[in-house]
Amino acid sequence: MTDKVLVERDGPVTIITINRPKSKNALDNEAAHALADALQAFDADPGCRVAVLTGAGGAFCAGADLKELGSGVDYFPWAGSDHGPLRAPLSKPVIAAIEGHACAGGLGVALFCDIRIVDDTAVGADEALAIGLATRKVARGTTRAEAEKLAHQIAGFPPIAMTSDRQSAYESFDRNQQAAIRREMELSLEARRQESQKGAARFAQGEGRHGKFKG
Repeated sequence: MTDKVLVERDGPVTIITINRPKSKNALDNEAAHALADALQAFDADPGCRVAVLTGAGGAFCAGADLKELGSGVDYFPWAGSDHGPLRAPLSKPVIAAIEGHACAGGLGVALFCDIRIVDDTAVGADEALAIGLATRKVARGTTRAEAEKLAHQIAGFPPIAMTSDRQSAYESFDRNQQAAIRREMELSLEARRQESQKGAARFAQGEGRHGKFKG
């Protein structure tokens, strides 16, 4: 156990905070392993639907801890390691709430996330938004609150359909249109079996209209 990475639960939303503010949340070996464990625990828990990843003290993540790296410690190459926090995409969405530094490997942590919410303290926020690196820019100091709000909204959608649509979107990048549509149909089968009929009945009764769901 370590206090370098904090994990909180708010119903279906998990909030993971890199908690090394004195070093701009740079990841030393211990913090890198803790972040990997927190992400995997979120992914494995069926009660957790969406995660928010953020940093303490007004910074997101400044990458590797260079002081530790330069001290002679056997460095854990977490950014490219099979056992690191970025080893593979998760099966559920992660929203980055980014303030301040998000540089070097810390930018890689941000890119690992599905959605990136920034404020004007984040490095190059306007440019990041213009080129699609950031998803949304919000008022200063509100990135975590806005990320949690969005996370709860996403968590309220039918979970099988939500995760299968997300997977389809990622897999479509490497497929032509026909193959992408076939794959989307394959991924949608479980949602059709388990959620479609019940969801349609609930909608017919007035629930879910105007984007409002009980989850």
